[in-house]
Amino acid sequence: MSTSNQIRNETLLRKELNSQRKALTRRRIRSRSTRVIFVLVSIALALRITAQNQKFSSPLPLQAEPAATVGYKSSSLPRSPQQQILIDKRLGWHLIYNSSFSDPNILSAWNVVEWKYPYNGELQYYQPRNVSVKGGVLSLTAKRSGLLNNSITSGMVTTQKRFAFLYGKVVVRAKLVDGQGLWPGIWMLPEGGSPLPEVDIAEEKGQYPTTIWMSQHTLLPDGQATDIHHLTGGADSSSAFHDYSITWTPSKLTWSIDGVVDFTQSTGIPNVPLYLILNLAVGGTFVGNPSGSTEFPTSMEVKFVHVYQANQQ
Repeated sequence: MSTSNQIRNETLLRKELNSQRKALTRRRIRSRSTRVIFVLVSIALALRITAQNQKFSSPLPLQAEPAATVGYKSSSLPRSPQQQILIDKRLGWHLIYNSSFSDPNILSAWNVVEWKYPYNGELQYYQPRNVSVKGGVLSLTAKRSGLLNNSITSGMVTTQKRFAFLYGKVVVRAKLVDGQGLWPGIWMLPEGGSPLPEVDIAEEKGQYPTTIWMSQHTLLPDGQATDIHHLTGGADSSSAFHDYSITWTPSKLTWSIDGVVDFTQSTGIPNVPLYLILNLAVGGTFVGNPSGSTEFPTSMEVKFVHVYQANQQ
């Protein structure tokens, strides 16, 4: 091969190699740019969804829970749903609402909430996918999610516009949770949409699973808002199911756990129909935020919700 031809071939080869290197560099730049754009778009969508949920959230009442003394509680073994119904019937109550989660279709009788709760500094976004019924148990599950695992979703169900009642007895068999920053609740609000009166049948700070809060947020006759609280110490609410109950009459509210009365009060008794709420909140001013030891996913579990009214004499 002549020297001139060899030089020409080497020049062409160098040009081809340079062209390939430039094409590879362009592909790498495009790939990096695509990843950056994807991340930026995902962040923008997440911020937009959060803003929309906050904008259209329906207001529920604030709960600023002050300190309270701890009362003493003895405990008995929970009864089966059938035993509970028979016992209450014998004691002068008839069943008006029976939501047993042994029926896999029972969620059709509840509102499964999708909502970014904007109060109390709470962190969770309530989503239907965090609510499930399996093996006779309703599970409201708190999870971490998001691009950086920094979003928290959880579950809430209510009976608003489906079932409300004026005076009676509520029995909820539930197993609560254990963990810093977790806030399970069994509570009631007025069917008409007012934030007060609010009756909390049972609440728990996840970091203190042996203590149950029993609370009422109400208006006094002079129009002033007041909070009435009682704490009861007992068995670990996260390790077994217990019956959390309230009896509501025109003159008083009586809280019980496993059939044992813990607290009775007669101030500002609600006189409007109330509906039921079950939820697992995360973070906020009441419980503080989760710590590194808080386990996710974690679930509040419910076996049944019974509501009774007194038999007519």
